[in-house]
Amino acid sequence: ISVRGSESRQVAVLVDGVPISLGWDARTDVSVLPAAAAQEVNLVRGLSSILYGPNVLGGVVEMSVARGFTFPSAPSAQVSGGFDGAGGYGTTASMSLPKVTTGGQLLFRAGAGFRDSPGAPLASGVVEPVPTEDELRLNTDTRSLDGFLALRYVRDAGGWITFSATSFQGERGIAGELGVKSPRLWRYPHIARTIAVASAGTGDRVTPLGRGDMELSVGLDRGRTEITSYTDRTYGTTSGTENGDSRTTTVRLLADHTLGSRGDLKAAATWADIRQDMDVSGVESAYRQRLSSYGLESVWRLVERKEGTLQAVRLSFGGALDHGDTPETGGLPSMDPMDDWGARLGLTAL
Repeated sequence: ISVRGSESRQVAVLVDGVPISLGWDARTDVSVLPAAAAQEVNLVRGLSSILYGPNVLGGVVEMSVARGFTFPSAPSAQVSGGFDGAGGYGTTASMSLPKVTTGGQLLFRAGAGFRDSPGAPLASGVVEPVPTEDELRLNTDTRSLDGFLALRYVRDAGGWITFSATSFQGERGIAGELGVKSPRLWRYPHIARTIAVASAGTGDRVTPLGRGDMELSVGLDRGRTEITSYTDRTYGTTSGTENGDSRTTTVRLLADHTLGSRGDLKAAATWADIRQDMDVSGVESAYRQRLSSYGLESVWRLVERKEGTLQAVRLSFGGALDHGDTPETGGLPSMDPMDDWGARLGLTAL
């Protein structure tokens, strides 16, 4: 994902409050997230806050699976399906079970989907170096199976707890670049990804100094990626394999509190332990990276009224401290730990 022309490693992707773009290469494949799982999707354009963790300059895409403000009034189920002119087809089924309990509300959601496509159609005037009979681009077939489940309990007093899990597995071909003498020719014979997130929060509460709340999220992101390379565009003879197993454990803590009637103080801390085990044509190597980020931010509502030409003026400022180290580097020399700080000042008028 690129936001406003940013590089994809500068955009954070969060699932139920946990960033899943803290993998080894600092970006994520969002196609592994089941589309039916999302209750809400929020987009933050640019650097509007420094509380989202490391490597966030271009923006934030936040997907809520178990979280969200909507609570259905009755059980429901949905089944959908479709096909395209190239011969691809897919189907998705999901269900939702709400329940009002003594002292709170409980919501359970689950779903699954399957998709199969023989490939992407050739654009008009584009010719593959190797002739095709079905007018599809070579090595663009895909097949995937995904699923999700989500549980949310909200107390009438304001506290809440959620759990969500999404899973994806499939295979995918990658089109060889045209107009290049020696392009990289490869495909994914197997991709698997499972993301589980547990969260809990106090809800907005009255304190001796005003109002505030806290929330804690813990996420586990596990995946396996297999890559096969080929010698020519017929994709008949392999030239190498690359298999990777990844595991990222992330903890994120958020807190905010009012500062009088016009100000707010917000704080965030993110810790991530990232592991990657690689097997490249029989050569094994292990990598490990640890990232942490601490941010503090204040927002002041200088002008806030419903009528008039100038209805709102907000001032925000804050700072962040990031730390990173790499205890395992696949047998290569390890760099020294890195620390750096950042600051932000913003003014918004409406």
